[in-house]
Amino acid sequence: MTSVGLDLGAGTTRLALLDRIKPMPTVVLNELSNESTATSVYYNYSQGEKRGYGETASSKQVTKVKETITDLATWLYQCDHQENIRQESRVLGEEMFSAAQVTAYFIKCMLRLSEAAAVHPVCIAVPTVTGRESVVTLKQAALVAGVEEGRLTICRSEEAAAVYLHHLQYNTLPEGPAEGSEEEEAFSWVVVLDIGQSCSTGVVLKLNKKKIIKVSTHALNMGSHYIDVSLCGYVYEELEKQLRAAGHAEAAESMKGDVKLLRKVLRECKKVKEILSTTDETKAVFEGIAGGEIDLTLNISKAKCEALIQPFITALEEMFLKLAGALPERGDGVQENTIDSLVRIEAIGGGWRTPAVSQLIQSVFRVGRVGVSLDANLAVAEGAAILVEVLQPTSEGRHPVHEVELVQFVAADPDSDVRRPLSEADMREVASLRQVEEELTSRDEKIQERLNAVNELDSFVLQHLQHLDEAFTKHIKGDADREKRFEETKSFLLSLDEYLREDCEGNETAAIQEKKTQAEAHVRATLPELEQYFESIQQAMKAQEAQLQKLSEEAAKENEENGDNNNNMLDSLKSDPQRLKMAQKRREQGATLFKEDCFAEAQKRFVQALAILGEVYDTQNEENKKTKHDISLSCHLNIASCSYKLGIYKNCISNATAALDLSPQHPKALFRRGQARVMLKEYKEALQDLQTASQLLNGADAAVEAELQKCKTLLEKEKEREKKMFSKMFQ
Repeated sequence: MTSVGLDLGAGTTRLALLDRIKPMPTVVLNELSNESTATSVYYNYSQGEKRGYGETASSKQVTKVKETITDLATWLYQCDHQENIRQESRVLGEEMFSAAQVTAYFIKCMLRLSEAAAVHPVCIAVPTVTGRESVVTLKQAALVAGVEEGRLTICRSEEAAAVYLHHLQYNTLPEGPAEGSEEEEAFSWVVVLDIGQSCSTGVVLKLNKKKIIKVSTHALNMGSHYIDVSLCGYVYEELEKQLRAAGHAEAAESMKGDVKLLRKVLRECKKVKEILSTTDETKAVFEGIAGGEIDLTLNISKAKCEALIQPFITALEEMFLKLAGALPERGDGVQENTIDSLVRIEAIGGGWRTPAVSQLIQSVFRVGRVGVSLDANLAVAEGAAILVEVLQPTSEGRHPVHEVELVQFVAADPDSDVRRPLSEADMREVASLRQVEEELTSRDEKIQERLNAVNELDSFVLQHLQHLDEAFTKHIKGDADREKRFEETKSFLLSLDEYLREDCEGNETAAIQEKKTQAEAHVRATLPELEQYFESIQQAMKAQEAQLQKLSEEAAKENEENGDNNNNMLDSLKSDPQRLKMAQKRREQGATLFKEDCFAEAQKRFVQALAILGEVYDTQNEENKKTKHDISLSCHLNIASCSYKLGIYKNCISNATAALDLSPQHPKALFRRGQARVMLKEYKEALQDLQTASQLLNGADAAVEAELQKCKTLLEKEKEREKKMFSKMFQ
């Protein structure tokens, strides 16, 4: 049997699976081959877009602020409004949605990453500070997402971390007493501190191989986000002072409502926090303030940062002292609470690495250093998967490490909030939420059908435009009749391209599909030479795909025979030639999947290829260096294409930029980056990329020229809107 653990965190979410015959779980990779998924959702039905989650949603947080939720976990868990969470709704796009409804969609998307989640026990970890109403909301969301009530467990994050620690350190823990033995039970004492983004938790544990006892737990509704916000507030004040001192009073005033600037400042503050962990002072640079006109620099010291976060440090100290008070006295065999004593301090969560926090831990618990044996990213998700297995009533066939008694665990208490079943009124709400989710799913499917029709027409137009000039040179040039039909066909295809740029004039799926049918008939009738040429190209590509598929199947069979999989693949490749060969195979598999419109799966293959290339050691060898360069360039270009198709525009830009680092004047990389920047409404930057691509191709690529013209048009419209806005301001 498999158990599923879900860590729905403030910034990212992780999914873990545990096969009961094994001691430890594994984390499930998402569509981008990442262990973590952004805890974000995107609803924009008013613009005819389907819902999105994870990185797809995060990529829209700047351009579609009102349609994106990036604080889903905070919305669920924050103490100051938990009593009202079931009545609270938010406007996304132009519609109202409750926390349970939105969370249900996100959980459903996460659980789809693993088939096991559909039939096996699922445990969702929540912060210690989570109240009853939030737990009820989360349970309702999980049921709407498709998890049956009998398979659902809610656990507190410190309990997930505790069982994870037990399993991780199992071989070093004291043996429990033999059955019937009267000898005194031996334990290891451990304090686990989790300084997370939205809250901080500490738990004192006594562990041996057969038992985990929660001695004391304390939590604080403050986390590392407090540090970011405090630093951000200070930065805003200083930037405003600098702007006013330089005579930019209007720019200083406009800062307050600038969402893009807020996110830019938050990102910069996180960097500053990391840098100050290793130095006493740093400079923060803020470019493009007030519409890109002003750049400012601000010096920030470690001392200033510590002064800003002093309320957080004071609250943490109070919590740490309570935990320290639950530890055994020195007379109980603990000579000193030092690193060599019987008490260990383990820390997870990014906040503990802040110098003031780590120094406080060392001071209160009197340790020379803090243990980091727990994986801060995986402990809660994997711990949740372990916990739900430990709680299962049947133990047949499972690994001995899971045979452990949990003492004082909330998840094991049938009367606790997390174990209490939903009321009849709660279940009636679930029924209503399920009905809404079914309706929303139907809307998503219809939108996807239309999107597929648009993509098919778009592919038809782009592919025929790409081959048009080549077909002209080989089969048409010099024949007056053919040249006339060539011009007519080109004009027709460009009109279809304009139709696509105008979102198909708002037409429904059937009309768009009919448009493609008409387009195919028109091209066949008007310029059959183009269709014949295109068919010959398609046949050659299919032959190549068949060969690639054969090679991929052979590689898969070879991996299976050798016992290789994605987790141990890198370890199994012992030489650079093997790594380069496998990277090339992964690239070829990705190319085949891309041609079949399997963009997410194709992207996964390209990412795997890059991971393998990262293990190539001998880059002094010119042949290795060239092969690595060529495969890397191809993979980054293809990931950019996949990300664009998937609507993950930031990822498209970063990979196109990586391709340009390898080949600075690559027109395809410039084109893809320009396309993505257009979608993010970064028209000035997009125009520069597309103009460069056009110049490199001498204006011969129809797709580039069309995108360039589109960008120019959109940029002009934006300028017109700005003019109107400023004219109204001065009226």
